[in-house]
Amino acid sequence: DRVVGHLARETRLLLEQGFAADLVLEALRSIQSKGLHPSTLASEVNALVNGGSQHGGTGLYVDVAAGQS
Repeated sequence: DRVVGHLARETRLLLEQGFAADLVLEALRSIQSKGLHPSTLASEVNALVNGGSQHGGTGLYVDVAAGQS
C-alpha cells in the first residue's frame, strides 16, 4: 500500500543519514499515535532530537535529502 511504501522510503532515508534506529522507531510510533501523515516523519525525528515530540507548528524540520536540520 502507498502509505507503507512512503513510510519505508522516509525511514530508509533517515537511517541512511545516520539517525539511530531507536529514534526513528520512536518517531514512527509518535506519528502513528497522533494520526499524522507519513511525510511528517522527518519533522517528528527532528522534534525528538531537539528535546521531545513537539510536532505541530514548531517550524522545525529535517532536510532528509541533505541530512541537516
